[in-house]
Amino acid sequence: MQNAGFAALGLNWRYLAFEVRPEDLRAALAGARSMQWIGLNLTVPHKLLAVDMVDLLDESARTWGAVNTIRFEGRDGDGAWKPLVEFDNAPPEKIRLQGFNTDADAVVRSLREDLGLELDRARVLLLGAERERQAIETDALAVNPWSAEEPHLYDLEVAVGIDGGAAQA
Repeated sequence: MQNAGFAALGLNWRYLAFEVRPEDLRAALAGARSMQWIGLNLTVPHKLLAVDMVDLLDESARTWGAVNTIRFEGRDGDGAWKPLVEFDNAPPEKIRLQGFNTDADAVVRSLREDLGLELDRARVLLLGAERERQAIETDALAVNPWSAEEPHLYDLEVAVGIDGGAAQA
């Protein structure tokens, strides 16, 4: 899907998948920085680990405690940070990684556009397996980005007896 989008835009870019062990994530990010990638995506458990490995978190990543998108940025001649893709000539000397979390916005947008649902002031029940629950179950849940009055997390793995015992927060 991403590669088709790049082709449609006439970009000579590639979206590639790599297997990276969690204990190698820091080295993989350092390698991507050295190779001057413009960005990358992460999934669990990497998106939880990356919070402490990027140079800057946007509000969504701070709120959710997870990073699923990293944009590589460089300092221009005036000292301002901008995405690496905007540098036409020599790459910048200093490169930083900015972490984002697009998950919540994507879920809310999908519910709005696909189902016609608005979550403002709605009660929300989030169902997911252990790893998904861990990605959502953060101190920031109290902030409640979806404005749900009583957020609940229910672990399906636990419910079907994989881990033994039910959990609700």
